[in-house]
Amino acid sequence: MLFRERRDAKPGGGGMSLTRRVPDVAIPREMALLLSSPSASDVGAPELTSPTPVVSLVVIAYNEEANIRQCLESIFQQDGLASFEVIFVDDASTDGTLEIVDSLAREHPELRTVRHTTNRGRGAARRSGQDACRADLIGFIDSDIRLPANWLAKATEALEDADVVSGVAVPDGDVAVVWRIFKPSPKGMVGYWSLTGNNVLFRRRALEEVGWPAETRLTEDNRMAVALEKAGFRVVTIHDLRVEHHEGKSFRGAIAYSRETGFNATEILRDLRIFRFPDLVWTCWAAALLALVILSATGTIEWWQSLFIVFALTLAIDLGAMVQRFYFWRHPVRWIGAASANLVLIATYLGSRTFYSPRLLLRPRHATH
Repeated sequence: MLFRERRDAKPGGGGMSLTRRVPDVAIPREMALLLSSPSASDVGAPELTSPTPVVSLVVIAYNEEANIRQCLESIFQQDGLASFEVIFVDDASTDGTLEIVDSLAREHPELRTVRHTTNRGRGAARRSGQDACRADLIGFIDSDIRLPANWLAKATEALEDADVVSGVAVPDGDVAVVWRIFKPSPKGMVGYWSLTGNNVLFRRRALEEVGWPAETRLTEDNRMAVALEKAGFRVVTIHDLRVEHHEGKSFRGAIAYSRETGFNATEILRDLRIFRFPDLVWTCWAAALLALVILSATGTIEWWQSLFIVFALTLAIDLGAMVQRFYFWRHPVRWIGAASANLVLIATYLGSRTFYSPRLLLRPRHATH
């Protein structure tokens, strides 16, 4: 274990004691990553001369004023949190996110800020946070995540048999907006990748060898998972470690995100050459669409029949996704409302994957690391 309990006398407490966890391992040196700075124009965290903490926790954000306070407070309320630092990376937010963080920093000296002067995406934000960390254990928490009080203790314990561990976001990012609007009862579906970037804890040596891909705006955690496993590191998802996911996007923003997610999903398939269940579903849908276009063009079936079949296939995929993620009988009306809204997101995702695929053939592949 990386923590042990120590009982300290409580001032004025008449012999009462407080139990807290303190490091059980010696910190061998003052850590400093010899990595190139992501951008000379970025404002970095101030240099510190205090002892190296046991844990560094990085929070990245872009326009998250609705969630950032709750996210950071859930970190400060972790069980056994003794020697730690929190690095907040602001990816050029234009709302009140930075002001909220500054106010919390006055109450929590462990909180430091790295600020991007231009919006550069999740990969660059995570890399900036990585470069600013000093501890042997480094965690990454997205600003729309709220941790249970035992997250750090449970993740640290799991690191005894792994190099990287992450929990399960509930609900997952694909349906977080429809969950917020309609409030169906989520199941807590485990993702298709071994690493979840929105709540993850690393041993430092894994980050030093692999490192977050700073050039990737999205899909950085998928690429990171593959690169870590190729490098021989053990990456584990803790299935019973659940975190709350409070997505702040509007429904219109969710549609735009679904379009981008569709494009990136096909890009990931091309770059990593890993065929997952969502790729199988999309391939069948796209093949059916192509067949129906040919049949309609040759007069074998009517156009309206083709449109109806495409709608039916899309609806079936939507309902399958909803069954995976939400309980129907607990709140059937909410479930139906969420499924209706999610149908738009599913159609956008499938359409984006299909119609942007030719463009990907003309773009260079991203290296996995």
